[in-house]
Amino acid sequence: MHATPPRITDNIIKICNSIRGYNLQYVDVLPCETAKPYDCHNNCDESIFKRVTGYYIVCDIAKGCYSLVRHSVIKKGDALIDITPSKFSKILFVQTDELHYKYYTNIGEYLYMNYTELKNLPETLDSYYIYALINPVDDSIFYIGKGKKNRWMQHMSQSYLKDNTHKSNKINKIHSLGMRVAVKFLVHSIESEYEAYMLEEQYIKQYGRICDGGLLTNVCIDSKPPNHKGKTYDEIYGKNANYQRDKRRKAQISAGGYFGGRKHKESSKEKISIKSKGISNGNSSNLTESDYIEHGEKFCLMFNNKISNSKWNHYCKLTSIPPAQRTFRFNGNNILRVFCDVFGAEVQWEKQYWYNDSVSNIRLSDWYIEMYGEPEGYKRGRL
Repeated sequence: MHATPPRITDNIIKICNSIRGYNLQYVDVLPCETAKPYDCHNNCDESIFKRVTGYYIVCDIAKGCYSLVRHSVIKKGDALIDITPSKFSKILFVQTDELHYKYYTNIGEYLYMNYTELKNLPETLDSYYIYALINPVDDSIFYIGKGKKNRWMQHMSQSYLKDNTHKSNKINKIHSLGMRVAVKFLVHSIESEYEAYMLEEQYIKQYGRICDGGLLTNVCIDSKPPNHKGKTYDEIYGKNANYQRDKRRKAQISAGGYFGGRKHKESSKEKISIKSKGISNGNSSNLTESDYIEHGEKFCLMFNNKISNSKWNHYCKLTSIPPAQRTFRFNGNNILRVFCDVFGAEVQWEKQYWYNDSVSNIRLSDWYIEMYGEPEGYKRGRL
């Protein structure tokens, strides 16, 4: 099927760039006596040399795609060597640290890319783009998406293909026929995410969703799932709205209603009650904005206007007041930001230091050590 590794072309370089690959090179295959076929990762782990992980690239003319096979080799000195037995004498290998964009088969881990469409692959994927997933059976577009970097690859990953969605089912059907989904970039180099959303919506409306009599498996027209806040079932699901309502109702009933029919124990209710009132809850205390401003002035003077969250929590503990951070007071603003505006204070980062007593570790801030000294019976460092 793959007699020799492919030549290094502009298309292959584009593929490697798109998966954040580096150090593209030909690697000699020198099988180790104890190495097993199709077990490259374990073979390299058992070696005394460093394991290097990436993909080797093969060109499948029959299927019209490049296959990027997840693979490990060893680094011996400055050279990379493939110690796993195979039919190759040399492979084209690219290193990459991105492990999650992959499609599993029974003997390896693959990324498939239709190279007839790679002419549309942008030089850089750092900007937003609009892409289409294409059914190779009839060259029809069945999904429109927006993304940046490696978003277009995720649809072929194992975690996505487990979803019982129309799109995933269609991709699995294509794979079962021995074919691969083609990806075409419709627009690229879009700087604004808002503009990308608008363009994506235009393309979705142009081709139409299946539920509206069109071609696409997209769930939403404006393509911002899972955020459906403020939308009705009719706006989200169209003709399938009643089906989705009934499906949700039955799911809740089968689970025993909200909370799955479970109830809090009395002891749990008591714990929640204690935590939600009095000094434990700044929002429920009797302190007013003026009270917190008065405490804020003392707090800022105590720390010479160099403030932080841990200092504020420490002050609240000393003065026995609720350590409010972001409350209904001050229009929900962070209380440290209020102190900065009112008293000219400055929020500062602080260093943390580990101490241990040969049994356990504690971590203290630099200001705490300066104020109270090093803890007695502890020494600097972590166990």
